[in-house]
Amino acid sequence: MQMKSAVELQKILAKDAHTVIIDVTRETHFQAHHIVEAVNIPYRARQEGSSKNIFVDLFKELKLAFGTPIIVYGEHTGCRLAYMAHNAIEELGYTNVSELKGGLHGWIIEGGTTEPKNITHVTPVSPVVSPDPITAELLKKGYAEFKFSGYELASNAGSAFADFLTLPQQALEEFKPPAGYTPTRLCTHGGYLAYAQPEKGRPTIENFVISPVARELFSESFAKYPQAQAFISAANALQVSAEKTLRELLTTMESTSPGITQAFFPEGEELDAAMWFMKYPHTDTKDENGKMSLCRPHFDLGALTIGLWENGPGLRAGSSKDTITYPGWKSGEALFLPGADFWKVSTPGAGPAWHEVIQHPNDSWNEDIARLSIVFFMSHSKDSMCSVCDERHAIVY
Repeated sequence: MQMKSAVELQKILAKDAHTVIIDVTRETHFQAHHIVEAVNIPYRARQEGSSKNIFVDLFKELKLAFGTPIIVYGEHTGCRLAYMAHNAIEELGYTNVSELKGGLHGWIIEGGTTEPKNITHVTPVSPVVSPDPITAELLKKGYAEFKFSGYELASNAGSAFADFLTLPQQALEEFKPPAGYTPTRLCTHGGYLAYAQPEKGRPTIENFVISPVARELFSESFAKYPQAQAFISAANALQVSAEKTLRELLTTMESTSPGITQAFFPEGEELDAAMWFMKYPHTDTKDENGKMSLCRPHFDLGALTIGLWENGPGLRAGSSKDTITYPGWKSGEALFLPGADFWKVSTPGAGPAWHEVIQHPNDSWNEDIARLSIVFFMSHSKDSMCSVCDERHAIVY
């Protein structure tokens, strides 16, 4: 698959009026913001009164020559809609098809213009007075700390996760998602995930995703091992507390962002959320600034990330890549980190929160584990997340 960066596309548009740009997001997304020259052909377009996908039919209506340069894009890096649209167009015989790297968000970050106006949430904004304290903090520094009554539950769950990882590797393998399983929403991720990064000189990162799917898929395995029983019990108690606290917190933001609570907690619908338990191994790798980097600067795709707990200071956050610093995150508090889609249900300028994770040798969990953390991801849209969960922490701009 050919990829074009935002910078490359800007150069192409400056000298070539024949390139066709196709936005494959829903019509409502396109109307909210899109690349100026783009044509909207939603990949999920359906024939009226039918479930038939008519993306190809709509594309054919453009009547393009087979050698026409075509660039498709979705909302962000890893967008499956753009990937599938790219393949569908190539299958028709078109030979000059590319995907925009980073999608619309990558385009905006690189200074590309959009209609009807640029999204202000990708750049730092000046502090403003806001009716609610959380939004005021988001506008001021990109993230916000808040009191979390379940902090002790989080600490217990973190310890239980560390104990769970002491199970024999054969036992851990029982908690891996089935081969070929492809999650489509946050709440459909689940299980033990190990990411090896030998090409970066980094050892394996181990995560466990707690979700309705994980509870169902691995119920027998959880019951089989005492460490697993203790882990899922602690995780369940923590999630109940986290959801209660977050609902209360969003309610306080209603004066600034009406409807935000309903967006994340839709009545009568399944909550689209999952809790990530993360184990970072020790590393000797340093970034260009001399820091021992466990996770490089990025902002999360999807709508909202809540940092529930970490065993020692390592997370740095800010409103942009250049303003990342240590938050005043204290014991008993959690961290509110807006994702790339948060702006759709909140005040423009409130996020996304850039963040990174670095290693402090003196704050290691033990000889094998550099850092443990627990993060709660939430979405307000079925289309606002990556299909591959690790892509959220693989983005480096």
